[in-house]
Amino acid sequence: MKNVPSKFNLSTRLILVILGIVSIILLPIVFGWEESYSQYYKYMPIGFTAIFSTLSIGLYIHTNNEWKISALALICLSIFDMYRFPVIHYSSAVFFFIFATYAMWNDKRVSGFGKFSLAIYPIFFINLLIFEMLEVLIICTFHLIYVLKMFNVKEEKKIIEEVLEEDI
Repeated sequence: MKNVPSKFNLSTRLILVILGIVSIILLPIVFGWEESYSQYYKYMPIGFTAIFSTLSIGLYIHTNNEWKISALALICLSIFDMYRFPVIHYSSAVFFFIFATYAMWNDKRVSGFGKFSLAIYPIFFINLLIFEMLEVLIICTFHLIYVLKMFNVKEEKKIIEEVLEEDI
């Protein structure tokens, strides 16, 4: 229980998870259905870069270092657009999804999400936008559950400390 993230860290991650869910749902609603999320860059280049770079912060401040690779890949994906830097952009996207799946697979605190993430990889060959939407929703749900569990652990830790103080 010693390594429980701070309330600020958890609150930041909660806000970013909500931003991730909202943005992944709103982009197709606002701008119409595209072949992939990368194509929304053409509608709002600065907004696209800002949204996905900001979301990477939530991954980077995760206490599990396995998320740092996904965070860096997400930053590269957002900075290097698919139009001018397709190799960097798409390579970053592949790294983002693979390392996010890997991190979820290895995390025992919130189990099952890595397997679920891997199970939907075949959708990539059918419809890229649906694959990306499902993967991001899986990643966001994973982090939402994780953050809520950590808030609960913090609360339990606080109660235990209060009880221990009363006993002394």
